[in-house]
Amino acid sequence: MLKRPGRSGARSPISSGLKLSKLATLMDEAELGVRAYMSFPAPHHAKLHSTDPIKGLNGGISGGPKSSASSQ
Repeated sequence: MLKRPGRSGARSPISSGLKLSKLATLMDEAELGVRAYMSFPAPHHAKLHSTDPIKGLNGGISGGPKSSASSQ
């Protein structure tokens, strides 16, 4: 394996610790939402959608779910 100049190949424990700290915080904040999602029966998981308007817009552009008005 070739070594690149100026790179030790190992991450510093300080930067890894900061990343893990951010990840732990993110996971703690998401726990309530994940528990709510998982409390629904499995067949409902595919029917749960994001409330993110950008995702909704992209879904409409890419031919996402059609409304009942367009199918009549």
